[in-house]
Amino acid sequence: MITLGQWTDSPILRWVDAPLKRSIALRLLNQVSRPVLIVKKDSEKPYRRVVVAVDGTDSACAHIQQAYALAPDAELILVHAMAHSPANSGRCDETFDDRFRQMRMRQHEDALNRINDLLERCGVPQQQVVKVAEFGYAPKLILDSEMTFAADLLVIGRSSSSRFRRIFFGSVTSQILVKSRSDVLVVPPKGTGIETFKW
Repeated sequence: MITLGQWTDSPILRWVDAPLKRSIALRLLNQVSRPVLIVKKDSEKPYRRVVVAVDGTDSACAHIQQAYALAPDAELILVHAMAHSPANSGRCDETFDDRFRQMRMRQHEDALNRINDLLERCGVPQQQVVKVAEFGYAPKLILDSEMTFAADLLVIGRSSSSRFRRIFFGSVTSQILVKSRSDVLVVPPKGTGIETFKW
C-alpha cells in the first residue's frame, strides 16, 4: 500500500495545498497497481466506521477485503448505488405505478442478496456489516453515507472509465477525493488475484 500524507487543516493553505495533493493523488493512481491511502485527517485512533463502495465489477471483493484488512474491528458500511430505472412517462395509471414500485422493490432485494453472496465469498463476518443499496448517483450516495454513518474512511475502486469521460464528467474517484472529509483508500481494478464476482 502507498500512503499519501494528510491534507492541511489551515483554511489559508488548504486552497493551494488540497488541489495540489488531489492532482498528485490522481496522477499516482493512474501509475501504480497498489492500493493508495489518501490521509486527510491527523488521527492516531484506528478506523471505526468504513464506507466501502461496491458495484458490479470483479474488484468488489478486493474493496471489501482491503477495508477489512486495514480496519478489522471497524463497522463496514457497504454502499451500492443502483441505477434509476427509466419510467414510461406516457403511462401514469395506478397499475403501471404498482408494477414500477414492485420492480424497484425486487431490484433492491436482489442487490441486498448479491451483497450477502459477496460477503460470503470474501470471508467477512456479516455481523460487522451494514448494507446500503439505494437508487441514485454513486458519488452522492457514497458521500451521503459518509456523513450519515460518521465514517472515518472511504474505500473506493479506481475508475476504469475512458480518459474522455473523466475529462468531461469526472470519475467517481476524483469526485470523492474532492468532496470527502474522511481518509480515502483507492483500490486498483481487477488483477489482484481476488476471486471474481459478477452482479
